[in-house]
Amino acid sequence: MRRALPLAVLVCAALDTLLTRLALAHRPHGLALPLQLLLAWSVFGLLIALPAWLTDRRLHAPFTACLGWLAGLVVVHHAAAARVRAGDGPALIAGATLLAAALVVGGVLLLARTERRLAGRRWPGVTLLVVSLLLLPPADGLRSPPLPPAAAPAAARPNLLLLIWDTTRADHLQPWGYDRAITPHLAQLAERSATWEAAYSASVFTLSSHVSMLTGLPPSLHGTTLRHQGVTAESVASQLRAAGYRTGAFVGTSVLAAGRGLERGFEVYDDQVDPALCDSHVWALIHDAQVVAARFVPALRGNGNPNRPQDFQRPAREVLDHALAWIREPDPRPWFAMINLFDVHWPYLPSKDATALWVRDYAGPMNGYLFRSDSLAPGYRPDAADKQHIVDLYDGEMWELDGAVDRFMGTLLDGPSPPDVLLTADHGEALGEGDHWSHDDLLLAQTRVPMLLLAPGRAEPGRREGPVSGVDVAATLLDLAGVAPQPGANLSHSLLAESTPGRFLFEDDLDNVLATNDAHAVIRGRLRLTRRDGRETLNDALDDPLDEHDLSAAQPEEAAALRKMLDSLLSAAKAVDEGGALQNEEALRALGYLGN
Repeated sequence: MRRALPLAVLVCAALDTLLTRLALAHRPHGLALPLQLLLAWSVFGLLIALPAWLTDRRLHAPFTACLGWLAGLVVVHHAAAARVRAGDGPALIAGATLLAAALVVGGVLLLARTERRLAGRRWPGVTLLVVSLLLLPPADGLRSPPLPPAAAPAAARPNLLLLIWDTTRADHLQPWGYDRAITPHLAQLAERSATWEAAYSASVFTLSSHVSMLTGLPPSLHGTTLRHQGVTAESVASQLRAAGYRTGAFVGTSVLAAGRGLERGFEVYDDQVDPALCDSHVWALIHDAQVVAARFVPALRGNGNPNRPQDFQRPAREVLDHALAWIREPDPRPWFAMINLFDVHWPYLPSKDATALWVRDYAGPMNGYLFRSDSLAPGYRPDAADKQHIVDLYDGEMWELDGAVDRFMGTLLDGPSPPDVLLTADHGEALGEGDHWSHDDLLLAQTRVPMLLLAPGRAEPGRREGPVSGVDVAATLLDLAGVAPQPGANLSHSLLAESTPGRFLFEDDLDNVLATNDAHAVIRGRLRLTRRDGRETLNDALDDPLDEHDLSAAQPEEAAALRKMLDSLLSAAKAVDEGGALQNEEALRALGYLGN
């Protein structure tokens, strides 16, 4: 038993390492993953030592007894957890658990028989050698090789940077009229850039909005939503890569993790926001053990996210450092980098320095975790002081993000071959207006976003009225690179082109657990027709932030034109299969997209 238990731990850690590496082949792999898994499996080894010893007394197969308990815990848990995530009832969950347990027992009996036959031979040494090889970091052969450079000389195409400030509403930024100086560096950048007064996100969910930016399609057409997170539409990353660009994406949230298709076209997709251990099979067991423990121990609840060290996001400085290291690699090709910065997303937890500068005195119960806070009574209704405090916390995080981006941009813009920069947000955020919070509707605070283009010689600095949309990112990037867009149902317009009078823009809120809660909007000029909860309203897109003043009766012809265009879009949209399953559900729940 003294030799069998360490060997079983090594086998489990090696197998988990191999499976995790295969599932995440796009990531570079070092020793962190196997070392963390060795530690985790060793802890479980200590926990099962006694039951394994008792089992061995019946089986007379110590290695099998240890391996059966270690692997059996994970297998049985996975079977039960899969049925829970599928929403099955207790009978199906119990049935899946019993079936998995029966398979484990059968496997243990077969393995025990084999072990007894091999008793006294040198198979433990051979097993140890194989396990050691599996634990070593693999060569980069698991990663997809880059496409060869295009025939055109690298100097013929500019470097491109798409910088996305996640959850950033335009009216909390100085270039868009905010009266608090929380983004002084962005204000300086805006003076050198073209900026758009009326810019709207295509969606109010991180994944679907990023897909719209990279494909030039609203969610109704590209079909990627919270319920259906697969990405099938081709992105500009693939087109730029085929044109000779090296392409890299650097994201600050697990909502954008690879595995759905957003990573296609990127040679490097940097999406590891948590320790490598959190991607393994054993972590699922640890994760759920923490959740169960938090139900009984209030101190472990973690404001709705008891899972430590996993929090499904990482700070801007780390994301930007990784991007800068990639940009500096000695490669003659021009580069395209997409960077997502998640810092001002809920929860709002500014640093001490930011708090001292921007958070005013407050003695109420609200904190940056909002309604998931452990200290907030159920059903609490915030007052004006509470809402102001949340605004201060949000502003503090924005100030920190502005500083982090400034350090990164200073290095790029002052260096050789500075990039053309397109800066925007995937959606905004409601901060208590009309008792609305987060980004789960099509209100102005949730869809009006910054849009800034720094392209010397291509885009003259100054303010533009718009309106423009997040779907315009795709055409703009291709235009900057001199790459012709592919034909198809593309609603993207380059920001470098002349504005199109009377153009229609679309917004979708399809990121709900139930399709009955979905909403759509179409914008032309300053007017927006919104369809939600079975009714339509026509509102001024900029002067009616809560959609309170319906203009349909006063402007029936405009309402009819917008309604006709929205109906045309929806009739062209592909049907969404309601049988689709949520992906990355724990990340969505931990980041506030799903209830507890």
